[in-house]
Amino acid sequence: MSLTAPSRPQAVASFADPGWPANGWYAAARSGELGSQPVARTVCGHNLVLFRQASGTAAALADACWHKLGGGHAAETFTVEVMETGERVSVAADTSMLDALREAGVEMMYDCRRGECGLCSVPVVRCDGVLDHRDVFVSERQKAGGERMCVCVSRVMGGSVTIDTGMRPDPERRTERATAL
Repeated sequence: MSLTAPSRPQAVASFADPGWPANGWYAAARSGELGSQPVARTVCGHNLVLFRQASGTAAALADACWHKLGGGHAAETFTVEVMETGERVSVAADTSMLDALREAGVEMMYDCRRGECGLCSVPVVRCDGVLDHRDVFVSERQKAGGERMCVCVSRVMGGSVTIDTGMRPDPERRTERATAL
């Protein structure tokens, strides 16, 4: 008995290192889908950033995930305000928003710290800067509308942001603090 595979486009990858697809050429997306702007894809279980070179050939950034591109903005200090408490936290250029919030005692849900799982994705209430999305979880529509951001990797350029963490203050704890004052 002879089996013949159906005729259809195949995703082909060349791997220089079996542990990580690097220095290879990739045809992991339809030709029309790849342009000069990076496109995030998962190929053979690896997160890759694909793009089309000036020569027209498809290429991938080696050992890179989408969030590492950072939208092309250099990290800078910004302020995040927590809607529920009104607390304002400064986020240094070398610190993630998640780490700054946790250090300030703000309860946050998170897991991967890579912008992939979406557990730390929060609604953006207000932003007076430019959201620099460095995640692969938030949809392009949500990014374009400034609706959500992943606090583990995303940042704000030239301004501040107010987020809704979803963590509501405990009324009993507030009463205890007020009584102690």
